[in-house]
Amino acid sequence: MTCPKCHQPVQVKMGECCPLCGFVMAPFMRRLQTLYVLSFAFFASTLLYSGIAYFLETRGLVTQAVIPTQLPYLLLVVAVLDLGLARRIGPPLAQVKDMPQVQSLFLIRLALVEAVALMGLVVFLLTASIHWYVTFLAVSWFGFIVVGSQMPHLAQRLAELAVAEQTK
Repeated sequence: MTCPKCHQPVQVKMGECCPLCGFVMAPFMRRLQTLYVLSFAFFASTLLYSGIAYFLETRGLVTQAVIPTQLPYLLLVVAVLDLGLARRIGPPLAQVKDMPQVQSLFLIRLALVEAVALMGLVVFLLTASIHWYVTFLAVSWFGFIVVGSQMPHLAQRLAELAVAEQTK
């Protein structure tokens, strides 16, 4: 891991300080590790939804409800708009002032992206068409790629805030 303060690669365990500059790494490492674990959990939930859809599809337990034919298309537009909202919600990372706010902002973005897959499961249950679910799942996974690509910037911002917090 690279020390946020001295920017040197160091081998530290959770709760230890940087051996070069004495920076306490625990708060930064804990926040970063939490974000990685929660990112995986949000993604894993989409896999769980896929398992549910597969189980219901192969057992023939879903019947088509009487819904307007335009509803899946409308919800797909809402899903794409949801991805745009997930990308733009909150202030830019450079303007965020503390680590909990960075973490909350990223979790809100992940929840919005995961909501697209959940919306796909609902559309699947209404239409009994696995194709609709796969479409929504693909949109959701694209959203995870877009939001996940922000992780290096997020880690850098967390490091900056951790250093600023300890120098106060």
